[in-house]
Order: sequence, then structure tokens, then C-alpha cells
Amino acid sequence: LHWRAAVVSWREIQRKDRKALVQWYVVLISSTLKGWRNWCNDRRVKKQRQEEATQLFLGAARRWSLAALFRCHEERLSFAEQAAEQEWELLAQKRATLAVVAANRWRQKLYLRSKWPSYVWSQ
Repeated sequence: LHWRAAVVSWREIQRKDRKALVQWYVVLISSTLKGWRNWCNDRRVKKQRQEEATQLFLGAARRWSLAALFRCHEERLSFAEQAAEQEWELLAQKRATLAVVAANRWRQKLYLRSKWPSYVWSQ
């Protein structure tokens, strides 16, 4: 009978050891799962922040590109306006020069007419 008590005691100790080991595994696994869940949540938040930063960067890049495009367009318009003004001024100068030349010719003809009436019939 003594050996039966020893076997029962030994089985009880083994059962308690298994129970303690299972509890230790449960604690270890729950701690690991909790750490994994935290890591997954942190990673998800990090990805969201990165996505938001990417969207903000793309928006800023689009705005900067549009501003640069508008500046370039304004510079081209300004250059075209300056070229048109210069062309207009040159044309006005040419017209004025032609008007002066024509007026001088008419004045010369009138002068010659007044001096030599026969000049009128030769021209």
C-alpha cells in the first residue's frame, strides 16, 4: 500500500507539473500574442502615417508644379508682350520715317514747282 500512495503522490505531482507548465505556456503565448498584436497595430499606424505623408507630399508637389507652370506661362506671355511692343514700336518708327520721307518729297516737289513751272510738266 505504501507503493500505491507513492504512485498516487507521483501522479499528483506530475499532474500539477503539467498544469503549471500549461499555465506557463498560456501566459507566454498570451504575452507573445499581445506583443504581436501591438507590433501589427504599430505597423498599421506607421503605414497609415506613411501613406498620409505620401499623399501630402504628392499634393505639395502638384501645387509646386502648377505654380512653376503658371510662372513659366506668365514669363512667356510677358516675353511675347515685350516682343509685340518692340515690333509695334519698330513699325511705328518705320511709318513715321516713311511719312517724313513722303512729306519731304512733296515739299521738294512743291518747292520745285514754285521755282520752275516747267518742272511740273516733266514729272
